[in-house]
Amino acid sequence: MAFTTIPGSGAAATTIVGTSGVDFGSITSIDNYFVGAQQDADTIGVTANLSNGTIKGGQGTDTISFTPGANLTNSFLNANSNNDSIGGAAAATAASFITSTAMGGQGDDTITLGTVSGSRVNGNKDDDTYTAGATVVSSTLFGGQGDDTINATATATNSLISGDLAND
Repeated sequence: MAFTTIPGSGAAATTIVGTSGVDFGSITSIDNYFVGAQQDADTIGVTANLSNGTIKGGQGTDTISFTPGANLTNSFLNANSNNDSIGGAAAATAASFITSTAMGGQGDDTITLGTVSGSRVNGNKDDDTYTAGATVVSSTLFGGQGDDTINATATATNSLISGDLAND
């Protein structure tokens, strides 16, 4: 199945919503948006820059992937429940998160990011794995509850990196 797009008019956001089944959607450059997955394992592919919006995964094991060069700016991302994957295949080519917030939600989440600047990333509950591959500047990376692994292979400046609770 596919996501349904409802174009925004005026100040209203463009809304892209999945169904109760397994959905796949590819999102190109957009400003002022809401993307909402529903139940089941959904795939949201971001192929260009997104700004000023929200991406929310559903109850299934979701994949929210970014192609190299695609970035998230002034946005909020919540993978929601289950074992979700956020980011790209390799941290060196992963998306940049600029003044944005990303939350893994419940479940063992894998979050792979490129540059993280002015952002907050929180694995939330369970055992999460982060990889930040380019630069972490003026940002906060929290593991949350659970046994977390945080790999910051980048230069970290004016940032807080914390496993938080449990054995990290």
